[in-house]
Amino acid sequence: MANRILGYRLLLVFCLMLVNLAKASEDTALVHEDLFRYQLVTGSNVLPFSFMGKMAFGGYITPAATESIESHLKTQNRAGYMQSVGLVFYPLMHRFNSEQYKAANNKAEVVSIGIRNIQMSGLTFSGDAFRLVFRGNGYYKGKTLDVGSNNFFALGMNTVDFGISVPKSKRIEKLYFSIAQVTQYNLLKTHNMSLYTSAIADSVVINGRFYSQSTVGLGFGQKGLGVMTSMDRTMRLSSSGSGRLAKPIYYGVRDLGLLFLPALSVDSRGYSWDENTSGLKPAGESPIKSVTVTQAVVSARDLQLGNWFTTQRDTLNSRLRVNSQKRSGTVISPFTLYAQKELFSIRPKEQTDTKKGLGTAIYRVMDLNFTYLNIPGYVLSTTLSWGSYYRPKGEQKWTSFYSEYYLGLGGFDTWNLGYKGFLKSNIIGMGQTSFMLDLRGLEAWLFPKRQHGAGISFGVRCKL
Repeated sequence: MANRILGYRLLLVFCLMLVNLAKASEDTALVHEDLFRYQLVTGSNVLPFSFMGKMAFGGYITPAATESIESHLKTQNRAGYMQSVGLVFYPLMHRFNSEQYKAANNKAEVVSIGIRNIQMSGLTFSGDAFRLVFRGNGYYKGKTLDVGSNNFFALGMNTVDFGISVPKSKRIEKLYFSIAQVTQYNLLKTHNMSLYTSAIADSVVINGRFYSQSTVGLGFGQKGLGVMTSMDRTMRLSSSGSGRLAKPIYYGVRDLGLLFLPALSVDSRGYSWDENTSGLKPAGESPIKSVTVTQAVVSARDLQLGNWFTTQRDTLNSRLRVNSQKRSGTVISPFTLYAQKELFSIRPKEQTDTKKGLGTAIYRVMDLNFTYLNIPGYVLSTTLSWGSYYRPKGEQKWTSFYSEYYLGLGGFDTWNLGYKGFLKSNIIGMGQTSFMLDLRGLEAWLFPKRQHGAGISFGVRCKL
């Protein structure tokens, strides 16, 4: 009980910090809000898009697909995915008379309330870990699989997001405060793991350290709570008002905060822990020895479905001396950092044309973006984009269209090509509204069995 009280106190302190931040922040920029948005990003440096989809959402993985991947495995491999669905349900009453309202109001206040469901998973794994999980040990009789060091992380959350308007600030464009409910948390780390299978496959020898943490078996409201903040800011490198340095840098953070997990099931071998059951990091290492388990021929299907671990659980726990316990603790939420700068822009000469159509580009721009997501399997993502703004020819219902092509390096993936489009229109009862579509990894959508990662994002955005 004392540990739970301490955890909730930490969340309260973080909440007070966010409140003070909101009071100190002021903003003059117009804020645009995603009324609805769906986002899916997958990727790996070795696993094809079709394989990742079956891992994340279910499906039969053929032996031929597994064998094909095995020949391309690296010493250290990575993979991951993130899926989110968001909806703003608060009636943004200031959206339709924003100019009049902003002129009469200059205090910070909540202007939007939304909900999100977030699911994410990331892992780094060795080549032999993949061979063991997806092929079993029957293929490696008389050999040792150096499973090595691996890191698997999975998290599910429901959030309530409060958008805060801070009218006096010159640099903060958006400020959000979120309350999170953890729906799933799983962590598995191994260190120097190895598995030897005898020549006649009648026994295996296991060695190495590991620990796992999970919310499996807990009720809906018992898995954890958290608080997070998101913020978008601008920075100018020059005050001259002209030249490349006058172009602002947009940067920010998404979902930075703390998650309190009150009752995790923790299993470990080769690690020591504090006796007070508080804290999710091992206190140190403990001595271990190799362990022999008989009648342990393992098929890939048994491993993937967990059948072998179920039948061998008692034997493994006693031989490996697995330490099982309940622990609580606070972890940093998986946050995103980003920075983006316009490299250069071109304004073509305007051309008049009364015919209806897409029209001529009125503005072209090249941007550079850096993004980092703090989960295993994700590396710094660098994106170079080339976009064009268009006006309609003649009278049309839409007011502008933005078309962008980009090349990305890193993230969950190695590289990807993408396309993004924004269509703006003035809709009665909603004001200026944008419709967005982002297709990431065009090469993987076209060749899912050969290319490594893809994603899609679409949504509707309105000006507050």
